[in-house]
Amino acid sequence: MQPFKRLKTCLLLLVLTLVGSHAWEYNAGVGKADVTGPAAEIGMMGYAKQGQNTAGIHIRLYARAFVVEEVATGTRVVFVSVDAGMMGQLVKKQVMDQLELMYPGVYTEKNVVISATHTHSGPAGYMQYVIFNVSNLGFLKQSMDALVDGIVDAISRAHTLVRPAKIYVSQGKVAEANINRSPTSYDANPEEERARYPDGNTDKTMVQLTFVDLQEDEYMGVFNWFAVHPTSMNNTNHLISGDNKGLASQLFEKEMNPGVPTGRGGFVAAFASTNLGDISPNIKGPKCLDTGLPCDLEHSTCEGRTQMCVAFGPGEDMYESTRIIAERQYAVSKALLEDESGMTALTGSIKYAHQWIDMTKYEVNLADGSTASTCTPALGYSFAAGTTDGPGEFDFTQGTITGNPFWDFISGILKVKVLIHMKVFTFLEFIQGTISANQYRDYISEILKDPEPETVACHAPKPILLDTGEFKYPYAWHPTQVDTQIIKIGQLYLLAVPGEFTTMAGRRLRETVEKLVQEQGEDIIPVVAGLSNTYTHYITTFEEYQKQRYEAASNIYGPRSLEAYQQQYSKLAASMLTGEELPAGTPPEYLLDVQLSFIPGVIFDHTPGSLSFGHCIQQPHDAQPGQMVTAKFVSGHLRNDLLTSDSFLRVEHNENGEWIEYANDDDWSTRLYWERTNAILGESEVTVLWDIPQDAPRGEYRIIHKGYYKHIIRGLTPYIGTSKTFLVGLTRVIEEPVEEFFEEVVESKNPFAQLWKLIM
Repeated sequence: MQPFKRLKTCLLLLVLTLVGSHAWEYNAGVGKADVTGPAAEIGMMGYAKQGQNTAGIHIRLYARAFVVEEVATGTRVVFVSVDAGMMGQLVKKQVMDQLELMYPGVYTEKNVVISATHTHSGPAGYMQYVIFNVSNLGFLKQSMDALVDGIVDAISRAHTLVRPAKIYVSQGKVAEANINRSPTSYDANPEEERARYPDGNTDKTMVQLTFVDLQEDEYMGVFNWFAVHPTSMNNTNHLISGDNKGLASQLFEKEMNPGVPTGRGGFVAAFASTNLGDISPNIKGPKCLDTGLPCDLEHSTCEGRTQMCVAFGPGEDMYESTRIIAERQYAVSKALLEDESGMTALTGSIKYAHQWIDMTKYEVNLADGSTASTCTPALGYSFAAGTTDGPGEFDFTQGTITGNPFWDFISGILKVKVLIHMKVFTFLEFIQGTISANQYRDYISEILKDPEPETVACHAPKPILLDTGEFKYPYAWHPTQVDTQIIKIGQLYLLAVPGEFTTMAGRRLRETVEKLVQEQGEDIIPVVAGLSNTYTHYITTFEEYQKQRYEAASNIYGPRSLEAYQQQYSKLAASMLTGEELPAGTPPEYLLDVQLSFIPGVIFDHTPGSLSFGHCIQQPHDAQPGQMVTAKFVSGHLRNDLLTSDSFLRVEHNENGEWIEYANDDDWSTRLYWERTNAILGESEVTVLWDIPQDAPRGEYRIIHKGYYKHIIRGLTPYIGTSKTFLVGLTRVIEEPVEEFFEEVVESKNPFAQLWKLIM
């Protein structure tokens, strides 16, 4: 659809003025803000792989928000998609507290949904439950603050820009962008049910909202939902990245915001998560690393070994794969924007419903008239196996239903490993007198003991690896009180779910709510908004649960979890239809004040020899489009200042004597690597790689790195470093003077060069 003609818009606004404010249905605003957290020495959230710590930036992370208001009633709803591994209750609580101070009574936990894209390449440390912070050595306020501040900023920008708008919904198919990573689990669902879905064991449909500003005659943004894991960047990656969904957003925003640096501009494109639980972007499928042959399908092993079975593709490496999957999502999103015939205007009321529920004992009414209950949280053996996108550290096997002496032995090793991590938390409390000797002994025995018989029976056939619901020290390991929420905009129902629904689980939830609404004579387009408000791992169907692959082993509330959510979301939808006000439920306990952390802080930074911070110790060379240039700088620690809404690097182009920013650390073409070269002396280096685009203008360029260094006494001080100029697409006529070579050598870290400097 092309933008509305200016004359048409003026006439429309004139009509609106004459007939009153209710002549259009919605006001809307969109906003975007940087949420990039600490890019150095912080564990990454997603794979939970020990040692996968942040060490630079590939592309930055963002919160993207829309605010929609029903003109007739003033009712508002907010949806935020955040480039993060998951969303946590502590983050949402902090966001809501800030919004209440800024806009009293306007935004509450009931009408605000915060959903994570589920990138596995962002920093951890912001969750309030122990299990999510173990591999990261605990909580990190800097990680939480980066998310909270960015989310609030995105909502605030959207709030400020609210104006008359039209909202359209459209749908399209995304081909060759996802596969089911647990096909044998999917096949356990009834054959007649599977036969109803021509797309097979993955959802191929992208559902998209397009926002059109009626005052400015332009597109405001798009928000869409498509099922694919952001795991194109694998568990060997150490650079912060929004993965395939973050890049898809960047591609669309760059096109719609021409002439401004990456990450800026008014058009917002959010590629949000939905029922992606069993969906992988690595569409070449799982292969054995040693032979290249397909893995065993049932258990995802190669000759019995999980760690040899890994999924790849469609590219030759993770960067190319990320780009391809991103481009395929972006292409469909753009086509939906341009196809006026496929758009349907949203019309009708805005409503919302929210309730906290205790998912450890939710009573479920089954189809045969009997009842069942959900369980206290527990993780199964196959949780430790990981997935074909990222196998676990121990060689557990997916599909483990019964224990055996070998697995029990390995389970004991894993428990001891967890215990070693967690004993540090409590031992320091013990020696400080915060907990008693009896409490300390109780904690140790709690980790090593077998789960209670009731827990085992409730979770059957899951063999329990960690009965986290029974762990209380140093504080709760998993949530018990869980957010459930729906926001309605006309015929669109966003089902905000607190975890990763598998393909069929998402289908069943959508159909359950759709049937209820249609029976009341209402139109509905149901969308599952995954990983919203809090995180409770995975939700599978009852049949998939019996297979006990990774997703089922990570279904922490037991085999009836999906039916509980189907029942609960039907209750929420019914309350909106009838106008019934549901009890709020019991909110979770917020644990900010008891969080523990053993993440070392930045003590000081220092430079090697007599060099200064920002000194370029490796200069870029002349190059051609399509080639890569490199520059290396003496740097401070990247955690000293996150440079939110800024950049640690700039590639600048000389345009008629003026240096203009061409790329920054948010560009796909750049990579910024950070390394602590000497931890004792506090020395660090930043390496900047720029993969020169084919369409880069010929001319003179330079690379700039900036940051902050920390002095023990003076604290933080900003610095900036600039490389020598280099040519792109041109041949240098005059060679650099020999003296510059010696200057470069003298200022290097080479001890002979230092001696040369003393002599000279």
